[in-house]
Amino acid sequence: MEIKRAIEFENDIREKTSGVFVESCGKDLKFFSNEPNKMAKAFSLMFALDYFYVATTDDETAGFRC
Repeated sequence: MEIKRAIEFENDIREKTSGVFVESCGKDLKFFSNEPNKMAKAFSLMFALDYFYVATTDDETAGFRC
């Protein structure tokens, strides 16, 4: 497992990070939509990468923390 600041990733990690967010909080977010991919894309805009750390395992996002 590797942990580093979200801003340090070469590619934009927002969509993967928001996918983890929707996966973990999806039941509370059904008010907005029943489509996880649509929610992940919408929520990806709220992540200010300067403030988040991301854990990756085998190039997959495993979690994040502010």
